[in-house]
Amino acid sequence: MAEPLLEVENLTTQFHTDEGTVSAVDGISYTVDPGEIVGIVGESGSGKSVSVRSVVRLIDSPGRIEGGHVYWKGTDILRMDADELRSLRGDEIAMVFQDPREALDPAQTVGAQIIEAVRAHRDVTKREGRDRAIELLTEVGIANPSEAISQYPHEYSGGMAQRALIAMALASEPDLLIADEPTTGLDVTIQAQLLDLLRELQQRRDMAIVMISHDLGVVSELCETLIVMYAGRIAEQGAIEEVLASPKHPYTRLFFESVPRVDNPDALEPIAGSPPNLASPPSGCRFRDRCPEAKPLCAHDRPPEVEFGNGHRAACFASTEEYRDSDAVPRPRPENDLETDAAATEVSE
Repeated sequence: MAEPLLEVENLTTQFHTDEGTVSAVDGISYTVDPGEIVGIVGESGSGKSVSVRSVVRLIDSPGRIEGGHVYWKGTDILRMDADELRSLRGDEIAMVFQDPREALDPAQTVGAQIIEAVRAHRDVTKREGRDRAIELLTEVGIANPSEAISQYPHEYSGGMAQRALIAMALASEPDLLIADEPTTGLDVTIQAQLLDLLRELQQRRDMAIVMISHDLGVVSELCETLIVMYAGRIAEQGAIEEVLASPKHPYTRLFFESVPRVDNPDALEPIAGSPPNLASPPSGCRFRDRCPEAKPLCAHDRPPEVEFGNGHRAACFASTEEYRDSDAVPRPRPENDLETDAAATEVSE
């Protein structure tokens, strides 16, 4: 069995603010194998983007990586010097960000930016760099690449701009592509085309992908492994078919139920309450104040990670002997929108 490409162990990232220390990522662990496509989902503020930015040490002040290890092919990224880190970023690990309009320089042509990316990692002439840029634009499905290479970002549609960012990321032929909400703001047709493109590129290049999204439909179309995050922690992870078919964590189940469905839009059930303030998170399980199955023991210790076989794990007391032996009665789940709204107001206050 091949060694993992990326190993994240107990990664912790905090932001030190005037309101207190925010534990945006709190001791998460997962692996990415060569050629694997991993999806990370969760509500806004769950720590998805901060977690992957921490992997490549793109955390600005007042943020700080406080602990853990991030092994890339066996070497800890968190202990690399500046030269090693510079060589790693863009060369072996590349990122595609959420808003291509912000990521692309409006004062330079798209081609100039791709050529710069090519030459930053390959010893080629400007002419060779231009030829390579045209090849990359062709590979990501840009029509008339010889013409598009001379256009500015404002002349690109949203879908074209996102494809251009992917072309820049592929310039160094990375082993891992991190895509942070790449389909946000795109209509469903363009989203589908972009997902098809990422799948084709992964298969052609045997490249691993980590996809960040709040959209369960997006990751279910593309990914093999699913990681569900809540309030800076991993609630559940495993093969996507297993997690979708048999979610073990209460948050995972409620998160799935809160996602709109085309076949039954009336089945949408919002999760009661709001995510906790990570500057002063609750003790024990961070989901306990919103969980219909919570018992008193959930307020004490951090829930253990329970193994369900075949790499499927969930951090929840519900599968432990202590939980089953507890005499406490689970709290009832809100039955209507009025109770849900009241719970949300109570938590937010």
